[in-house]
Amino acid sequence: MIRNRPWRKALIALFVAVLAFTGYHAVRTVSDAIYWNAHRDEPIERWMTIGYVAHSYHVPPHVLHQALNLPPMPDRRPPRSDRAGQRTFDDADRRETNVCDRPRATALPASRPPATTVYAASFVDGVPRQMTDQLLELLTTYGLPALFGAMILAAAGMPFPSSLTLVAMGSFVAQGELSFWPVVFAGASGAIVGDQIGYAFGRYGGRPLLAAVTKRIGGADKVEQAEAYSRKWAGWGIFFSRWLIGPLGPWINVTSGLTEYPWVRFIVLDVAGEVLWLLIYVSLGRAFSDQVQTIASLLGNLTWVIVGVLVAGLLGWKLFGRSTEVADDAA
Repeated sequence: MIRNRPWRKALIALFVAVLAFTGYHAVRTVSDAIYWNAHRDEPIERWMTIGYVAHSYHVPPHVLHQALNLPPMPDRRPPRSDRAGQRTFDDADRRETNVCDRPRATALPASRPPATTVYAASFVDGVPRQMTDQLLELLTTYGLPALFGAMILAAAGMPFPSSLTLVAMGSFVAQGELSFWPVVFAGASGAIVGDQIGYAFGRYGGRPLLAAVTKRIGGADKVEQAEAYSRKWAGWGIFFSRWLIGPLGPWINVTSGLTEYPWVRFIVLDVAGEVLWLLIYVSLGRAFSDQVQTIASLLGNLTWVIVGVLVAGLLGWKLFGRSTEVADDAA
């Protein structure tokens, strides 16, 4: 238990903030689950291809083409390994008025109620919605190469809506526009490369800086303790931060390099975790291919709930976990 009063007060405030953060995302997780159970029509976003919207609303694609005054659909699908040239609703928007302002009667069954949405929030996976739409448009235009590059940036710590991206790719797999294993390979390869960038930064950039700081102000013994702790427990952190607690992944990459966690172990755990992550999320996108946004939002909020519970548990243990032991020792 921490006895220093200023530090204790600060940690208590942080503990309360983490609990509030976790509660907020828990409420959003439940809200997403309720929405998913009650609604089947998703709001149309600019990144969505016409094929995806037709699939999501269970409407023949040629009906949407006619409603948007687009040329007739080609008889054959594009190569499965690349989505280059696919029309999105932003393409239709450049030719006509915004599709969201057009009457839906010609495209949607009359029995379906208008979709009310829980996606009015301006952020998706911590990324501004406008940026999210632009990034996803790039993915729907350039396909697997764009996925590879996006996963590198996300794993290296750049903000990117990874959950929505992978679930959307799974939906494209279900529609026959992409193949399952190339998506998994491209996404996992990009994520692994990005993880190595973070590890190398910590080991070859952060390590000399840490040595200089400890030489100037001391604390080398604390660093040695942290390294010993990292070698003992970091393996679990590396593996689970790839697919279960993804927001911690970039930080664990850097700290693993900083504490000189063995690179061979790091890359083995990294590959296993990233492949598992791609398998889970792409499979979910394929299984629920007409509910991409809802599934991605639910998964994203659930991930933050898990992270919040872990952080709150650690802070609670630091603040209150040893109180009984301290009281026993005093007695």
